[in-house]
Amino acid sequence: PGLKFGGQRVSTAAPPPSVARPTVPVARPAQGAEPSGTRIGIGKTGVPVDTAFFGSSLTAVHMEQKPTILLADDDKRIRIVFRLCLERMGFRVVEAEDGNEAWKMIQQGGLTLLCLDMKMPGLHGLEVLTRMTNQQIDLPVIICSAYDQLKDEFVIASYPKLRYLVKPVSSEALEKAVKELTDEPKKA
Repeated sequence: PGLKFGGQRVSTAAPPPSVARPTVPVARPAQGAEPSGTRIGIGKTGVPVDTAFFGSSLTAVHMEQKPTILLADDDKRIRIVFRLCLERMGFRVVEAEDGNEAWKMIQQGGLTLLCLDMKMPGLHGLEVLTRMTNQQIDLPVIICSAYDQLKDEFVIASYPKLRYLVKPVSSEALEKAVKELTDEPKKA
């Protein structure tokens, strides 16, 4: 079982437990540094550093953060396929299963773009878009919907940075819309 993505079959099942997970190297405190409690400090580059583990003598290394896309769709299979496409493009992807969860994440900020389904539990995509307009949240939006007739709704038609894609959405169409609305990040 799986979905087709870019001409390839993609599994939507979790990997079996026998599949080795990548390990992340653990940084160690500088020589002679002692753990200094549980506070968070600011390194020399202005990046927050956990001084409980690293000690106060640690020099923080600034790592460039990837642009973040919020993927809001109640269909888990669509989120999996879209996530693969967006991560391959170099984006960090966060997910919401319904409109209420998406709205909370939008209010928290830090997003580069929103990929929004129209028909979801809680708030519908149109309601999320209306709230964004009313609160002057200027975030590029890709709407993915099975309903072609919604693209003429006033809120959708008047939203300045929006692409409307009718499901099923190909990976090529999604990539094109993302590129049109953002400065595409460089692949890692």
